[in-house]
This record gives sequence, structure tokens and C-alpha cells, in this order.
Amino acid sequence: MPASSIAMLLGFAFLVFSAFAALQLIPDLKRFPAWYAAVLILGQGGCAMLYAFVAVRSRWKLIPLIFAAQFAGVALLKRAVKMNGIYSLDQDLHSRIGNLAGVAMICTIAAYVLALAIFSREGRRYHLMAAEMQLASDIHKSLVPRIEERIGDFEFFGFSLPSGEVGGDLVDLVRVDGMWMAYLADVSGHGVPSGVLMAMLKSATRMVVRQEDSLAKMLAGINEVFHSLKSPSAFATFAGICHTRERGLEVAVAGHYPVVLCSDHRAAELDTPGLPLGMMDHGGYASRSFEMRTGDLLVLVTDGLVEVFDKAEQELGSEYVTRVALEHRASPLAMIAQKIVAEAERFGKRCDDQSLLLIRRN
Repeated sequence: MPASSIAMLLGFAFLVFSAFAALQLIPDLKRFPAWYAAVLILGQGGCAMLYAFVAVRSRWKLIPLIFAAQFAGVALLKRAVKMNGIYSLDQDLHSRIGNLAGVAMICTIAAYVLALAIFSREGRRYHLMAAEMQLASDIHKSLVPRIEERIGDFEFFGFSLPSGEVGGDLVDLVRVDGMWMAYLADVSGHGVPSGVLMAMLKSATRMVVRQEDSLAKMLAGINEVFHSLKSPSAFATFAGICHTRERGLEVAVAGHYPVVLCSDHRAAELDTPGLPLGMMDHGGYASRSFEMRTGDLLVLVTDGLVEVFDKAEQELGSEYVTRVALEHRASPLAMIAQKIVAEAERFGKRCDDQSLLLIRRN
């Protein structure tokens, strides 16, 4: 349990049993010093804090010692105070007040016990859910690892920052028999459901890539498999680059932000028509060939780095990604990625998964 939660629990115990001690004083209408009431109230509240702390730490053997010390302290306190005076109310009214105070004390103790039972049960449930979410987060990290590789004269760098424990963005690099495909996908929704679909999409992609020889056919095959696995309302946007000896470089985009090609202080958007994956069982997809010269840089991002809003609800947009990529085109890819993410974080709070993929020809 976090220290702040323990402090809140101890404060709860102190306040409840301080009120309990104050109720104990109501039936006793004799004259007693003010310090007596203050010491009794603070002492009972302090003992309650000790009981709660011992319960949190599961050190049950200390409870009899605390109880004995509390009992002895109350006895010594009563002996030190000379009660004088007579009841200012008649005996019948005194008895009624005493009975009401007793009922109030019983209800207070019952409420305290019930609250601790609720805290204990919900605490166990929370820790179980937290353990499951941590497992899901670990699985997500293994499915979407950081990419930092080199294939021939191509250099790759990519990663995904989930908005929660589990995200729906996918950054991947597949190598098969002299060809490679690097892609970025964004599954609709958030949390565990989108994370499960993301895992399905990765499996479908890696299966189809080994069976097709062109990016357009790969995308059609991925869509067919993904459509059969997902719920009717789910879909995934996709942007990918493929390189083969026979066809060279190809790009395909399915409902995603265009791929940005940065070269010689100018940028061009590479895009192809196509619906997001999974929206139709037999969607038509196209790819286009393009050239990359030495030093050229490809930038792929998800909407989490574009649809960022400041306090005035102004959107960051995608222009800054192109600007940063052009300004630092020759810098290490990790540095370019860091600058893009840092600018988005300065602009506004991250509300969606933020992922990017950088590819440079050296």
C-alpha cells in the first residue's frame, strides 16, 4: 500500500476513535479538567492509529501489547483526575443520554469494522487487477519492442509509448528471405481490448508477409485475416514500407497519416488510397514505388503525436513533425525521435498512444 494511502487510513482511524472517546465523556456529567478530555480523546485516537498500522503490516502479535498499554493508560488517567461535582441533570435524563451515547459508540465501532472489511476486500481486488494489468503491460512490451536495427544501407528506429498500461499502436520490422517490411499500425480504441487486437494484427501481418511478394497483396491478405478475427466495430489504420530486390521500395497507406519523405530541405507526402484494415472483408489496397537517395529520411507517426491539444484546445497538428525531421535529418535517429516526442509533450498532455518509425538510407 502506498505511504499516502496508509496515512489516510491512519487519519481515518484517529478521527473515528477520537469521536468514540468524545462520546464516552457525554454520560459523565461530573466536573473534570479540560486537559483530561483532551488527553483521553488524543490517546484513544492514537491507539486506534496503532491498531490500524499493525493491521496493515500484519503484525498481529502486537495487538495484545497495545491493548494492555491502552487499558493501563486509561486507568492511570482516571486515577490522576479528581472527579468532583454532582450531576447537573436528573438521573433519568442522565441514563437516557448514557444509553444514546452507548448506541452511538456501538454504531461507530461497527462502521469502523465494516469500513476496514471493505478496504481489505477492495484492496485485494485492486492488487489482483494491478497484477493482471502489469502482466498485460509486460506482454505489450514484448509485442512492441523498441526497434533499432540496420539492414544493408537502411537504418531503422521506432518505438511506441502507450497512453496507459496497454496500448493499441504497433511498430514492427519483418525480415523474410532478402526482403523487409517496416510498418506502423493504430488499432481503434484504448486499453486492453485494443492491445489484444494489436497482437492479432501483428500475428496476421507476420503470417501474410511470408506468403505474398508485393505490398498491395500483403495488405489485402492482412485485411482479410484481421477482419475475420476482430469485432464488427474495430479497425486499424496502417502505413508501411516494403523493400524487395525485384520491386525495390514500396509504400502503402490504409486510412493512416501519409508517410513523410524528407530529402534536401524539402518534404513530400507518400500516400495511397485505402480504407483502414478490418472495415471491409475484401477491401482493395494499392501500393506505389518510390526512390530513396542516400541521406533521405522516412517518418511515420500515429495520431497520438498529431492530435495533441493545449489548454486552449488548440491542436498541435502534423507540420511540426516534418519541420523537426528536416531540421535534424542528419542527426541520429534516436535524437530525431526524442525531439519529436518532446515537442508534443511540451504542447499538451498525452491522451493517446504515441508511436513513430524512422527509416533512413545511408
